[in-house]
Amino acid sequence: MPEVILFENIARIGPPGDTQIFSLPEARAMLPLVIRVTRQAAEELSPVQSRLRRMLSCDPRLPSVEADFEGVVRAWIGKIERLGLIADGLWWVSFDLGEGYVSWRYPEIRLDYFYANGERPRDRRKISEVCEQFIPDWVH
Repeated sequence: MPEVILFENIARIGPPGDTQIFSLPEARAMLPLVIRVTRQAAEELSPVQSRLRRMLSCDPRLPSVEADFEGVVRAWIGKIERLGLIADGLWWVSFDLGEGYVSWRYPEIRLDYFYANGERPRDRRKISEVCEQFIPDWVH
C-alpha cells in the first residue's frame, strides 16, 4: 500500500511552469517534500541507468530504455514544476525568491545555496555568505 503523506504548509499545487515566489522559511518548509519526490524518482531511475550503462549503442532495446529514462525524468520535472519550483537539471531544484533563487541538489540535506537573478545555478553561493553581505527580504 502506498504511503500517504499530509502536508499542512504547501501553499498550492498548480500547473507546470507556474513558478511561485517563496521566502526562505517557506522554501525550507517545502524541502522535505522535494527531497521525498526526488529520492523516489532517483530510486526509480537507478535501474534504468544501470541498464543503459550495460548496453551497446547498437542494442535494439536502447530506444525503449532511453524512453524509460526520459519518462522518469519528465515525471519528476512535472511534479517539481507543479509545486511552483524550477527544475534546473537532473535532481537540481530552485526556489524563486523574487530577488534570486535558493538552490538544492539531491542528495543534499539542507537548503543552503543561493544564486542571484542573471546568475547560473552552478554559480550558487552559500546562503550564509550572501547574508554576510546584506540582509535580503527573503530571509524573513
